[in-house]
Amino acid sequence: MSEFHIVFFVSSTPAPEHAVLIERVRRLDRARIAAVVIDETHDEAAIRWPLWMRWSNFFFPPREEPSWRVLASEAPCVSANNAEALFQTEQFDLGVHLGGAFPTEFAQKPASGTLTIHPHDPLRFTDTTPPGVPELYIGEKEIAVTAVFRDKAGEIISLVDERRLSIERFDDEASLGVKCGAAAASLILKTIDAYLNESTSVTPIDPAAPRNEVQPSRSQRAAYSRKVRRAQAKALIPPFPPRSKQVALAAYQWFRLTAWLALAPWTAARLRRLEAEGRAPVVILYYHGVGDAAENWMALPMIEFHRQVQYMRERCDLVSLEDALARLRSGQNHRLAAALTFDDGYENFYHNALPYLEANGVPAAMFVCPRPASAGEQLGHDVRFGYHFARLMTPGQIRETAARGVTIGSHSTAHEDIGSLKGSALEAALRDSAREIEEITERPVQYLSFPFGHQANLSEEAIQVGKTVYDAVFSAYGGYNPPDAENRFHFQRIANPTNLHSLAPVLSGIHRLKRWFYSDRPAKFR
Repeated sequence: MSEFHIVFFVSSTPAPEHAVLIERVRRLDRARIAAVVIDETHDEAAIRWPLWMRWSNFFFPPREEPSWRVLASEAPCVSANNAEALFQTEQFDLGVHLGGAFPTEFAQKPASGTLTIHPHDPLRFTDTTPPGVPELYIGEKEIAVTAVFRDKAGEIISLVDERRLSIERFDDEASLGVKCGAAAASLILKTIDAYLNESTSVTPIDPAAPRNEVQPSRSQRAAYSRKVRRAQAKALIPPFPPRSKQVALAAYQWFRLTAWLALAPWTAARLRRLEAEGRAPVVILYYHGVGDAAENWMALPMIEFHRQVQYMRERCDLVSLEDALARLRSGQNHRLAAALTFDDGYENFYHNALPYLEANGVPAAMFVCPRPASAGEQLGHDVRFGYHFARLMTPGQIRETAARGVTIGSHSTAHEDIGSLKGSALEAALRDSAREIEEITERPVQYLSFPFGHQANLSEEAIQVGKTVYDAVFSAYGGYNPPDAENRFHFQRIANPTNLHSLAPVLSGIHRLKRWFYSDRPAKFR
């Protein structure tokens, strides 16, 4: 069968998920990416970074190539102003529009029309408002992200496929925009694959049919987002420690940020020296939930997770857990790296974080407790503090998550305190959890993260038993991992930063104000 020539239109700053999507389309049978056309007149910033980053960027500048250069390396990449010559010499079977205003002047070029994303239900709403705006303001419970075809006049003529997303309690325009972007990437890939295999079914749409056009003012939208974010911040206040200690911790984080900004020239020089010597550390972060329902105090808002991932991918290598361990055990690492892990196995990871990580090509690992997941129960600490909606992934969701490329490890059988267990109880918690997870995922389990994860929750006996079951174990009391060319077994992780001003110092070497890139891994737990 002949190749199918595809041209992509990008009407805004190319996002990382665009490059990931184009590479995945390239791997489809019969697909040939003939060109990527970027309309520079619609350039817009994906994230508005805070002002303090302008100072830090002098010393820790973004090191990732701009997205349009990534696209250019994958296919002929031209500006919209210079695209006319391309269209005169190339014949395109299908156009795909990625983000921004639709370029009607290009609609006539592809022979089969143009595939694009409508951020709402095209039978009910126009596509002139951002994702989620009409649904939020009329009180909808979900949003429909749809793949549609446009004819040569630029009119939407058919609905091809859709992905429905639940609107969570504290969702706003920004969070729904991030979620819709991830859903759109997977939806476009699925639709192109079906189109190439001639298995697409379409629903005709009358372009002249009346539709709602909810257009709140900019000030109304900003006020709504502020209200939602304040309510979400209040809902995420942890039930412990005492309020006074929480205030002290927040003050410490700001003090650390100030110290980091003041010490930036020296920390940056040290990082560059470590990278040149092949001794750059690997930062292993752990998160819990991701989403905007505030099921418990550990749920990180979607927009905050998005900012953190984009900040990290611009300043270090985002690697899988397997790659992180390989670098550390080799004794050589020439670039700061970070690995993302998630504890407990909350269902909001499956609905929110997993699609986002897939769309952006970011690897991750998840540590789960198989028994409460299989029984449909909650974890004890959620029940104890009254969080009755913090659901865990089902065995089916865990199995699918593993099949979609996430490394699944053990977090004990039911979130036991491993450090307090002895003898047969310890053996059961470590061995049975691995066996039960392997039965769910049908894949070997190599890693264990200690529940609670502080030094008091580890023991020498647990380390020795763990070595007979797992390839590596992970704690949660903080610290960096330098490469040391030994067959290390215990690796340290740093608790998920709740915002950018707590992530930036950690990524640059100041986790605690002791010593840059400090590791306090006790010898007895190695």
